Amino acid sequence: MGFAQVKNNLNNNNKGKSMNFKKIIFLVGSLVALLGFFTLAGFKTIEGDERGVVQTWAGLDGSIMNPGTHFYVPLFKTIHVYDVGSEKFIMGKKEYYNGQGSEYVDYPAVTVTTGGTGNEQPVTFSVTMNYRLSPNTKLIKLHEYAQKKYEDLVIKPNLTRIINDLATTRRVLSFYSGEGRVQLQKDIEVAIMAHPALSAVGIIVDTFVFDSIDLDPAYVSEIQGRQLATQKKLRAIEETKVAVQVAQRVQAEAEAQKLKLIVEAETKKQQAIKLAESEVEKVELAARANATKIKEKASAERFRKEQDAKGLLAQGIAEARVAEAKRDSKYSGVSGLRQAQVEIAKYRVGMFQNMAIKGVLDKDVALTIINNENTPAPMLTVPVK
Repeated sequence: MGFAQVKNNLNNNNKGKSMNFKKIIFLVGSLVALLGFFTLAGFKTIEGDERGVVQTWAGLDGSIMNPGTHFYVPLFKTIHVYDVGSEKFIMGKKEYYNGQGSEYVDYPAVTVTTGGTGNEQPVTFSVTMNYRLSPNTKLIKLHEYAQKKYEDLVIKPNLTRIINDLATTRRVLSFYSGEGRVQLQKDIEVAIMAHPALSAVGIIVDTFVFDSIDLDPAYVSEIQGRQLATQKKLRAIEETKVAVQVAQRVQAEAEAQKLKLIVEAETKKQQAIKLAESEVEKVELAARANATKIKEKASAERFRKEQDAKGLLAQGIAEARVAEAKRDSKYSGVSGLRQAQVEIAKYRVGMFQNMAIKGVLDKDVALTIINNENTPAPMLTVPVK
């Protein structure tokens, strides 16, 4: 190998080393540039139930970052994300909750001494409050005052204070159960909803409930004994009321049965009266009908007799008229007159023949009496005995 060849090989080696060095420099520069870019620029995604509070070197910029993906420079800005959806705040005994997820106990139960002087009794409240954060500029005030420690700095102390204030002066029996419990729960809910410390930073309370109210076991036994006695008393009262109602019902049923029997008897009586009246009415109607029939029969008989009498009268009149007519025809005319005079004379003679008046009437008187002076009949001589 000659000198020239060796020189060429050395030159080629130097060129290769120079190219490798440049590549290394380029890679290091690119890495530094990328690091600088990600240091100076960033992306932040805000979900639908979230809001962002932007803080710069100069402080809070006063705006709320709404849902979406936002580009910013981390070197100059910090974005604090808050969940504005419904949240659950629990202060209570762990044994009442499952200890997972939303049922995680945030703080221990609240113990309050209630009842006032001479009636002190410790009571432990396990409570749950549902709340949400206002999605407007009050979120900036919340971040400025407490940041993510608002439950510890705002909710817990104010809710504990309200429970103490409203429960301390009340006796346990007034809120342990029933309407008193509901009323105390409602009073606490109204008070925490309107509390200015919460409303000022945009904490909106939706609901508040008692999960449990725990008392000293001995006191609970006493309460249960009182309740049991009260229940027995109430049960006895109710049983007495039921017995009275049963007796009243039995009496009412007896009265109703009695009234029913009276009504039935009265009905039967009225029916018997009506039946008797009906029978009497039937007899009266039959008697009236019979009387009418007899009357009609009598009237018919009388009418028949009257007609018979009228017939006989008419017959007699007719016969008399016939006799009169015969007589009239017998004595009509001159011959009839003579016949009449003869019969009259005979009648008169016969009449005087029956008289035994001797020597009283003379011959002339007798003849004068016998003869009608106005009748030109022949004189008849009646012998005087």
